[in-house]
This record gives sequence, structure tokens and C-alpha cells, in this order.
Amino acid sequence: MARNSRNRCRTPYRTPRRYIDDITTHTDIDGTTGLAHYDIHVAMIQEIGRRHSTEQLPVTLQVHLLDGNGMEVGLGQGASGTILVPDAYFWEPGAPYLYSLVTQSVGPRNRIDDEYPLPVGIRTVRVSEQGFYINNKSF
Repeated sequence: MARNSRNRCRTPYRTPRRYIDDITTHTDIDGTTGLAHYDIHVAMIQEIGRRHSTEQLPVTLQVHLLDGNGMEVGLGQGASGTILVPDAYFWEPGAPYLYSLVTQSVGPRNRIDDEYPLPVGIRTVRVSEQGFYINNKSF
């Protein structure tokens, strides 16, 4: 831990050279199965202070979907995909169940360069002339 001249603690932080820049998720329901679709963008710092998009950057992405107890219920690989969750707990008003989508950027020697957890609720939302629906239930 580094200290400055005023004796306040500060923790140094360094952005990894390859880092998870953006994660987009979309969920759906098929019977009792939840579907968690994801799309991940990785960026790379090429020069000090400059950020560059890296669509062609060779990087391994591992995506873990964890339940509320931290147990893995699904696994994905790559920049985009869908994780199926059999017998999923669906997010709804009064019972806002959240999973955690943990994305890891794995570099050389299978070392995790960056990791980003994102809370995800599996649900559908629909608005029609008949009303507002969450998980095909009227609200």
C-alpha cells in the first residue's frame, strides 16, 4: 500500500494491456430454461494513455454464469454466445433473482488478464395493447 504526503492510504491500480471494455447481455426464456445471450468487446492499450479498439486481438474469453450462491450454472467461451440455464430462477418483481455473469480475459500461460462480474436477471419484458408483461405474466 502506498502512502502520500498526507498519510492517506491509496491503492495503485493498473489497467491491463488487454481489458474487457464492454459487455452487452440479453435474456430470454424457453419453458423453464433461461437463456443468457452475451456479446463482449475487448480493447487493448498500445501506447501509454491511448486506447485502441481491437476487433482482431487474439484473446481467449471465458464466461461463467454463477447463481446467487456463487455456484457455476453455465459456461461459455468466445466474444459472443448463449448460456443455457435449465430450471432457471427468473427475475420478477417481488423476487428479483440475480445471476452473476463473470467474464475473464485469459492471456498467455492461461493467466487471467482481466475479470469483470456483471449482475444478470433472466427475464422477458413485453408491452402490448393488452398490457405490460414480465415473463409472460401481466403486471
